[in-house]
Amino acid sequence: IEEPSDIRIFKVAVLVKPKIIKTRIELSCPLGQKILQKIPIYNGSDKDWIMRAELVEKISSPSNLPNCFTIEAEKRVEKRSENYFTLKFEPINRLKSGSVLTINNLVTKEVYEYDLYGLPDDPLAEGSLEFDCLVNEESVKEIAISNNTGKEAQYRVETDMYDIISGPLT
Repeated sequence: IEEPSDIRIFKVAVLVKPKIIKTRIELSCPLGQKILQKIPIYNGSDKDWIMRAELVEKISSPSNLPNCFTIEAEKRVEKRSENYFTLKFEPINRLKSGSVLTINNLVTKEVYEYDLYGLPDDPLAEGSLEFDCLVNEESVKEIAISNNTGKEAQYRVETDMYDIISGPLT
């Protein structure tokens, strides 16, 4: 029954869960080098935000090797300002790296998910060597080579000069 004096008041509470925003970042870098990629966060609201980053390895590497991606764990983004997370890719072996980076806005509950792929390139030359020698005379030079593995390593010379001897002399 509807009457002109019939007034009803309703209170409706709605909880909206934001959609996860997904994207892909692919980085390529020579072994021994690193790439820093800024990920911008713009806060146009009237409240400060706390952003939390979590990095989970997707392509498993041998258990003794660390993830080639790193990022800060947390950032504060003040109201009406911009801040950055800095993603670092630093390949330490020739294996492809894959991780999932999730950045959570603890205030708005927004979630940003990044599929990360790291492709290592061949290492760059770290310098050059010059040798003074005479034609048809044997010349022996010792070369200091850094070994960052912590294990004993054996190296082999690769060259396009046909009469270079690699390895111990017999």
